[in-house]
Amino acid sequence: MPKSTCVRALVSLLVAPIVSLTAAAAVADPVLVEFRSPDGAPLVAAGDEPVPWGQSGREAARKRVEARAAAIGAARAALLGPLDAGLRARVRGDYRHIPLVRMDLTAEQQAAVAAHPLVVGVYPDRLRRPLLESSLAYLGAERWHAAGDDGSGTSVAVLDTGIRYWNGYFGECDAPGDEGCRVKVFEGFATLTFGSGTTDPYEVAEQEPHGTNVGGIVGGVAPGTDLLSLGVFAVYDPDPDTGFSGGAASSDGDVVEALDWCIEHQVEYDIVAANLSLGSEPDPDLHGYCTGWMVGSYRSAFANTRAAGILPVVASGNEYVKTAVAAPSCVAAAVRVGAGYDDPAFGYTCGTGPVVPGAVLCFSNSSALIDFIAPGNDIDAAGLLGYSGTSMAAPPTSPVSPPPTRPATAPTRCGRSNGCGPTPCRSPRRSSISRTSIATSGWATTTPCCGSTPAPCSPRTSTACRFPTATPPGCPSRPQ
Repeated sequence: MPKSTCVRALVSLLVAPIVSLTAAAAVADPVLVEFRSPDGAPLVAAGDEPVPWGQSGREAARKRVEARAAAIGAARAALLGPLDAGLRARVRGDYRHIPLVRMDLTAEQQAAVAAHPLVVGVYPDRLRRPLLESSLAYLGAERWHAAGDDGSGTSVAVLDTGIRYWNGYFGECDAPGDEGCRVKVFEGFATLTFGSGTTDPYEVAEQEPHGTNVGGIVGGVAPGTDLLSLGVFAVYDPDPDTGFSGGAASSDGDVVEALDWCIEHQVEYDIVAANLSLGSEPDPDLHGYCTGWMVGSYRSAFANTRAAGILPVVASGNEYVKTAVAAPSCVAAAVRVGAGYDDPAFGYTCGTGPVVPGAVLCFSNSSALIDFIAPGNDIDAAGLLGYSGTSMAAPPTSPVSPPPTRPATAPTRCGRSNGCGPTPCRSPRRSSISRTSIATSGWATTTPCCGSTPAPCSPRTSTACRFPTATPPGCPSRPQ
């Protein structure tokens, strides 16, 4: 029997029990369903592919992106087409460039869908938190800028709480995209997974400044690059019935949708990186790459984003773990960034390790997977003072890591042989540039959750642990 005929036969056998599962009274949970092609066409790029550069490389990459998108569309139709209208109504969304479907399914429906021959996996649509806890002189950025290497002609997508483009620190901005405005796009992707709150990107940006600080850091390191503000965080109201205290959180499905948007618009904006200063707590016993229930939905998302010429730069997390990194930074295709000192004489110090330039900060998760250590201590940017965390370390890496013309001195590249030693960075020199207009250095952190409660290192603690161990729908990620 031909392979395609065999697959159709298997599908017909499995569709009946799937479509027979109705909404009933069972609780439906948000999930992401990854699927494969019935004819074996590859839907996911190799996660370790080099990012394409040069005109010919980009054109070839774009052709592969469009061919992959067509294959994803055909495979999605093959998966959903045979299902009855009731089950198709459970679909909340899909993505042109990433082989995932967003659905609300009961436990029984999830088990049945997972058994479908075209389904790779069914993953929980988990919540992620921003990861809170300069740096230009330390990075040597003035030398790049003087050489004309300032990010001009490129853009960086900031997947966060939204950049306050109207605050005067991003140029003349009556509206995003105005001539003279650094922020070219201001879009909202956030949805509420449960409960109540706001998803309006303007309201979220006003309530939560995290994305504005992150965008300011990117803009300081690469003053010529454009900023794309992709709001993936909602602000949840507290829920006294469950103990959920609310605040900024983003579901995996919203982050994947923003990455899908980046792939679709990569050529239009020449997007070179997507900054994700977000995540959830690491598993200290998981020393290698993570897959499955932790971050299964990000495997294909990061691989296809990278294959489109966009590096997913992800903060390693702030849970003080030195043997593992947070999800989704632990996905193989991610560029993982931890936080270190640039000038310990300025800002706070913490922990018992060496307080020297390049030393990993006590709160920064780290392991042999770390790709870069960048300043993440007491960062001032876009008029927001004293922010610290791996959230602040990831954005300096976003505009400087992709192009091959960037100097190798910034940020510090961790040697795999020594596992990121305690003093990998060169000595800083204090910059005379205004601290309110660039990323400088320092630190503050949030208290870890999910049962891990080491004492914070600084009086600049931004928030208590918002989630008890038994928080539905699982301990969510924090802004890093």
